[in-house]
Amino acid sequence: MNLGDWAGMAATSFIAGLLQAANGFGFAVLAVPLFLLFAEPGPAVQLVVIVTLALSAVVLPGMRDAVDGSLLLRLGLGGLAGLPLGLVAFGYADPVIVRAVIGITILVFAGAIIATQPWCRPAEDSADSGEPRSTRSTPYFLISSGDTGSRGPVQRSASGSRDFK
Repeated sequence: MNLGDWAGMAATSFIAGLLQAANGFGFAVLAVPLFLLFAEPGPAVQLVVIVTLALSAVVLPGMRDAVDGSLLLRLGLGGLAGLPLGLVAFGYADPVIVRAVIGITILVFAGAIIATQPWCRPAEDSADSGEPRSTRSTPYFLISSGDTGSRGPVQRSASGSRDFK
């Protein structure tokens, strides 16, 4: 790798770091495809993993109070148990079947998420609901909420009043 490649990866790391700082995730999503422009796939992915671990190590002390210790322990133990099993399965698996299973799994979970959204259920025909019918019965909330998990800019509170989020 020459100096230009390192400069490109440094600029990519900076921009991907800004993305992670703004969203809390996304470094690898942006960095891996751009790192592949400057390095071979193996080293590119390894560099992204190392930088991601370094970023997480810097952020972790400030997040200590927000982490549920018992949940972290269960996730860590599950990961330690699943990693060797996954590596063995990956070594023997047919790549075409693995891609098909992953694709089917994603489609099933996406369908389950969509089916549980409020806009998939028939809208109540009450004029006093406070929300326009068009936003209750269409995928408006997918567009307005992004990946925040909220129902959009206006949510109904338990008391029935409108709260701006």
